[in-house]
Amino acid sequence: MTNAKINATVEEIMEYEALLEEVKGIVDNLKDSLKNEMAERQVESLSTDRYTVRWTEVLTSKFNSKEFKKVYENLYTAFLRQTRSRRFSISA
Repeated sequence: MTNAKINATVEEIMEYEALLEEVKGIVDNLKDSLKNEMAERQVESLSTDRYTVRWTEVLTSKFNSKEFKKVYENLYTAFLRQTRSRRFSISA
């Protein structure tokens, strides 16, 4: 692949990433409008003849590894394992 082709590919990636961000913003705004409608109606779901939209509270439990590390540092370290991965990045 030539430098010109690499540059063109990177520029195409950047254009699509900008487009993705724009579309994500539009989708987020549309979701927010539905959430606002549900909040105004004080309901967790909206139904039409085609769709049901839900915005519900979900309770989850997450492990607090930062606090666990403070209290049980040796145990935390004993269970650490290294992994390998590759990271793709583009910089100017």
